[in-house]
Amino acid sequence: MNEAEFIKLAGKISEGTASDEEIAQYNAWFDAMAAKAEEVEVEDRTGQQIKRNIDQQLSRRRGGKPPLAAWLAAAALLAGIVLAWMLFNQDEKKTGSPQMAIVVENKAPGGNRAVLTLANGRKIALDDAAAGNLATQAGARITKSAGDEVIYESEGGKNATEMAYNVISTPRGGQFQVRLPDGTRVWLNAASSLRFPTSFEGRVRKVELSGEGYFEVAKDAGHPFIVTSSGQSIQVLGTHFNVNAYGDGGLVRTTLMEGSVRVNGEHESNMLVPGEQSQLNIRSGSMRKVKADVEQVMAWKNGNFLFNDTYLPDIMLQLSRWYDVEVAQDFPRIRYNGGIPRSMQLSDVLKMLEETGNIKFQLVNNTITMKH
Repeated sequence: MNEAEFIKLAGKISEGTASDEEIAQYNAWFDAMAAKAEEVEVEDRTGQQIKRNIDQQLSRRRGGKPPLAAWLAAAALLAGIVLAWMLFNQDEKKTGSPQMAIVVENKAPGGNRAVLTLANGRKIALDDAAAGNLATQAGARITKSAGDEVIYESEGGKNATEMAYNVISTPRGGQFQVRLPDGTRVWLNAASSLRFPTSFEGRVRKVELSGEGYFEVAKDAGHPFIVTSSGQSIQVLGTHFNVNAYGDGGLVRTTLMEGSVRVNGEHESNMLVPGEQSQLNIRSGSMRKVKADVEQVMAWKNGNFLFNDTYLPDIMLQLSRWYDVEVAQDFPRIRYNGGIPRSMQLSDVLKMLEETGNIKFQLVNNTITMKH
């Protein structure tokens, strides 16, 4: 079992969907890691972070799941953090333990933060808004749930004569969820935005995405759902897929988890089946289809960073968006493998990267640089 499979199994246990055989397999791995972890000296700050995450996980689940399920969820979270620490310490004996950089500043992880811009230009800071009614727009009632999801519901018989569009935008260091008027759910990653109508009228349901979003599209065979982003459009009827339109490496990546989609570029198109990814070259307009690393693609939505032979410059791009920091220089193309919860402080994440890569970082004036 590799680290991606372990993290996936821990997630199934947390959700309560794992079989007895999978739980037994997980417990065997957990016992083995616990024994190895006794040999790893983890700093007090990392231990405190683990405890905080477990306490938060248990608190969220009290009253919603039985105590055993809550314990399993907390154990899965603990094991994931221990695994991440061990993975990033695996090369310590080979490279030697470098002197730790002094991180002059620190950054807390991102959270549920976004701004909703209504058709009349009014802006609502969703992280500050209380749960309940937010506004009414062109025949749609807009509410915020206690679980930090914006929900659009048709008021029925009050359709506006003109189409009205809203925009939900996340800053760097933010993420949010929205349920569209047709029941489609969208998760937005950091530094992303979604433009959509307050009600879907006509033959198609069309939205515009910037950045990264995960879509669970409500089935409606008579009204195709279309997502436009960075020189491409994606047409679906009802399916689950992720779109990364940041343009990192000059590519827009569309990954299918369930159903089928057609990704249309300016010159060509790709039809995807689950587990495939379409890659659009922004500069040339060419497209190709590859087998997707689904666990890595979905890691952000599941609250993790997951690195499978991921180069340090690409990791820095992810950290800059989630922790809202700048990256001031070119970093060496060191490859990393392992998983880290996105709930960790930036200083702890950098420390893990330091020990495996035998380099040192510092954060000064909100900018990550290497310390020579």
